[in-house]
Amino acid sequence: MPKAPSARRYARAAFELARDSGQVEAWSADLARAQEMLQAQDLLEYLEYPKLTVAQKVDIIRSSMTGLHPLVVSLLCLLASRKRIGLLPGLREEYQALADAHEGRVRAAVTTAVPMEPEQVQRIKAQLEGMVGQEVIIASRVDPELLGGVMARVGDRVMDGTLRGRLVALKRHLAEVRG
Repeated sequence: MPKAPSARRYARAAFELARDSGQVEAWSADLARAQEMLQAQDLLEYLEYPKLTVAQKVDIIRSSMTGLHPLVVSLLCLLASRKRIGLLPGLREEYQALADAHEGRVRAAVTTAVPMEPEQVQRIKAQLEGMVGQEVIIASRVDPELLGGVMARVGDRVMDGTLRGRLVALKRHLAEVRG
């Protein structure tokens, strides 16, 4: 999802509130739960319905978002009242990036042809941490088209150790040799 400048501003404000109160991780968890709750109950689209009044939107949010930090609920109410509840996924992504930077960690997207065993995940995590010098949180994905090996993306860096990547490189090399 494209990151709207306003999602970035809301995320920055939320992060500063959370950081100042020492609740960065709690806010992160609550924003994730709020997004899940809104999507699971199809409330995200419903709250964008133009015929709902602001009071109705606030009531829906307050009654359905139980167990979340009161300021997270207030943030959701603010977004809904300004017709910006659709910014929540981008806001959450931006917030997580700020939280990760604050905690000195990065996220890595690791793709393999088959599901990884926990030991493999730990080995890849250790290798990536050695490369980037920070704690790495891995989100793994399976793509059978890779044939074998591992592809890891950390920020804008891509490490391609896949069979498919090697075959493409070999094909390119053979084309250069011929041509």
